[in-house]
Formats: sequence, structure tokens, C-alpha cells
Amino acid sequence: MMKLSMGFICSQLPYKTEIINEKQRIKYSGISIGSPSSCFKEDTIYLFLSGEMQQAAGGTVWIGKEEPETDMPVIWVRETVDPIQVFDDIFDVFHRFRHWAEEVAGKVSARKPLKEILQLLNQVTINPWYLTDNGFRTCVMKEDPVAMDISALWRYQYFHGHMAFQAIYKLISSGDMTIMNRTEQAIIFHKTEAFHMPFVSRTIFSPRGITGHLFIIGMHNELSCYETELADYFCEMISPVMDYVDESSMAARSVYDFFFIDLIEGNEVKEAERKTLMNTIKWKEQDEYIACVMTIPSFWQVQNKLNTITVYEIEEMMPCKAFLYDDQVVFLLNKTHLISQMGKEYTPVRYLEEKLQMIAKNCGGSIGYSDSFREMGKLSIYYRQAVLAAAYASSSGRGILPYHHVSVPHLLREAEQAVSRDLFLHPAVRALEEYDSANHTEFLKTLYIYLKNERRTTETVKELYIHRNSLLYRLERIREITGFQLEDYRERLRMLLSCEIYFGQQYL
Repeated sequence: MMKLSMGFICSQLPYKTEIINEKQRIKYSGISIGSPSSCFKEDTIYLFLSGEMQQAAGGTVWIGKEEPETDMPVIWVRETVDPIQVFDDIFDVFHRFRHWAEEVAGKVSARKPLKEILQLLNQVTINPWYLTDNGFRTCVMKEDPVAMDISALWRYQYFHGHMAFQAIYKLISSGDMTIMNRTEQAIIFHKTEAFHMPFVSRTIFSPRGITGHLFIIGMHNELSCYETELADYFCEMISPVMDYVDESSMAARSVYDFFFIDLIEGNEVKEAERKTLMNTIKWKEQDEYIACVMTIPSFWQVQNKLNTITVYEIEEMMPCKAFLYDDQVVFLLNKTHLISQMGKEYTPVRYLEEKLQMIAKNCGGSIGYSDSFREMGKLSIYYRQAVLAAAYASSSGRGILPYHHVSVPHLLREAEQAVSRDLFLHPAVRALEEYDSANHTEFLKTLYIYLKNERRTTETVKELYIHRNSLLYRLERIREITGFQLEDYRERLRMLLSCEIYFGQQYL
């Protein structure tokens, strides 16, 4: 049941009212006619038809131009109005909002979509409103043509699907964000550095922490306790919904997530916003970065893992920013900061891979990572590299794979869509395949490993576990069987690519 304060009730009455001796946080569930024999309840407002005020446990209504002398909480109607009319009007306020609250509770208990539940706000406020997750990405937003016409920030929020980072930065730097996130009741902000219009902010809390923010913008009328009480009740009701709707992503969002997601998706990001974000997280434009993507066998496992190690622990283990996107854990690693933490016994590659292996093992996932880069505006390219590497790592059972290990197989797989493999494959592949099958030899594999190691004898014999003389013998037999010219770089390149196609992921 939604209980109402005296201020809330007065905001709905059509005549001049004033509240005397209002007790903060005291709210009421109904109104009753009072009499000397009444059994007074603390959450009920009483109206005495006798015209004399009596002591009541809850609060009372006083009608008249003269202020009553009492220490009780009183709604003072400062006009000459029929008491029965006042009773009916207050009763109607309780009735309307009790009915509205029951409708909200019904949709929440039936687990209706969040968008459907939020539309019930339109029944009780004409002001624009929107709900965000804890990373300030838009969950649901009111369709408000007036707000769209007169507010640039509203248009940005609507078209980009998240709050402008400049606005978030101002909320953080001014201390308003701290106030929002430490207060469990709705607050009216009359003016801030971030927004010119007054607004109600209500942060939604759950056992997992902050899961969302509701904003009601004071565009069409002056904000009062009416809007704050609506926001408080509504957010208490939808808090469980925020827990079960997209639970994993709600649990792991930060204010920078949408910025990186926009870059991943190739959306327009203003230079000023990019610079503000980089300054906020203390990263420099000239730093080197690596995009990493971790896949976990099932999204159910992703949800479970996110509540234990995932995003926050990944950020503890490495200088990176981690978030969920497309059922994967994405983390943007600052390679420059990582190397600065590296001990002398490590090389950059070994240190990086050791950290990634640890994350992959803890999460039970596979990680692909991109080439190093400096241009943040090209993140979408390097994210795609990481996605492809993660897919190869997952399918091959590897913990981690860099893109440069899978770039050639990826290129060849794409090329096969346009060019038949039979058209491209070097004839020596078929010749050696047939010879190996008939004679139980490994000449095709030997040639591939030899070319892959750039014709270095020591590395080849070590990988094949054979003697140097055995390798020389095999190479001579390969020349006799196929006529293959090792000295021609075009022959070597075509043969190497043919072997990549033939062996697939076997030697990643």
C-alpha cells in the first residue's frame, strides 16, 4: 500500500492549504470521520464534523480562516469549504493512489516488461521521466515531444541511449553524484552544474548495490514532495524488477561503459567527451591499449560468474576497464600502465599472457586479444580482432589467443567464401597427402612446419622431434615428389597459405 504525507495530499487539493506541525517521514493510509468514541490510528487522518478539534493519534484536518492552536499534525484548509466536500476530496486522493499503487504492484508481481511497468508513471505525472541502469544507459524513457523540442540533453539521451558523459562528469565533480548515491530517498535538485532544469533523482538500491536511477524532470510544473514520494514508492516496487531484468549487465555497469560501447558499435563520440573520459580515468591519449574479449560457455555461467569475480576483480588484476557487451566480458587494457607494473624477469608478452591466463582460468572462459593500438576512435576494429581471437580460442580449447595468431586463418576463411579452396591449393598439398597416406610418412606436415618456422632448421627439428639429417632427407624427398621450389618466395607463400587452409586450427 502506498502511504501519503500531508504535503502530498495538499498538493492534490483544489483550495488553499497549509500544514501545521508536520512530522517528517509520517505518512498516512486513509482518512476517517472523527468522534469522541473513535479508536484513533496513527496512520489515519481524522476530520471532526463538530467543528472542534480533538486530540487524535494520527493527524487532523482543520477548516477555517483562523489558524488552530494545537501541537498535532494538521492539514489547515484556509478557505470556507463544506467539511464533507473536504473529506470527499481527501478520500478521493487516497482512493486514486491506492488504485494506482495496486496496478503497479500487480504488474511487478506478474513480471511484466520494465517498459510496460514504467508507463504507469504517465498516469500520475505530466513531467518527463527516464530510468537508467547504474551506468546511466537508458532503460526506459518517456516519449515527450515537448522535452524533445526544448532540451538538447533530452535529445542526446533519447538518440544515444545514455546520459552525456559531460553531464555525468559534472555530477561527479560537483559532489551531486555522491549525494545521489548515498541517499535512499528521492531528492529534488533545483539547480546543478550538470542540468539547468530542476529534477527529482531517486537511486535504486538492491543487495548487489546500485542498480539504477530514476529521474523526473520539472519541466511542466514545480517539483514538490508529490514527485519525490511517487519516485520513492515506484523505485521500491521496481527494485526487484531491476534485479531480474538483464541481471548480469545491471550488476556490472559503470559510467564509462556506454562510452566504450559507443566506440565498439562505431557510434559518433565527440572529441570533448572522449577527452573528459580519458582525464577522468587517468588514461592518456598516447598510451597503448589492447582490446580483450572473454567468452564463457553459456550466458547462465556468465551471470553466475559476474556475481563473484568478473568485472571488478578483473579491474583489480589489470589496469583495464571491464564491462559486459553482447553476452561477453569485454575489457580494454592499458598496455602502457601494465608494462609499468612489470618486473624485470618478464617480457611484455609473457607478463600480459600470464595475467590473461589467470583470468581465463578463474572464469572458466576463453580470451582473445587484439593488436596494440593508440587511436581510441578505432576501438571497433580492435574489438572485432579480439572477438575473432576469442572465438578461435574457444573452439580450439585454448585459454587465450592473440589476434596475430589467428589473422591468417581468419583471412583464409573469409577468402574461401569467394575463392574455391580447390582452385587455390598448391598441387604439392595433394601430392604429399597421397604419398603420406600410401607410405605412412609425414612429409606434408614436415614442409608446413619448416615453412612456418621460416626454414630455420633448429626450430623445425625441435618441433618435429626428429634429427637434423632426417629433416634434410625429408626435404629432398619432398622436392623429388612435388618439384617444389623452396627458393621461390611466391611458391613458399602459396604453399604456406595452402597448409594453413589444410590444417586449419590444428597448429594455432
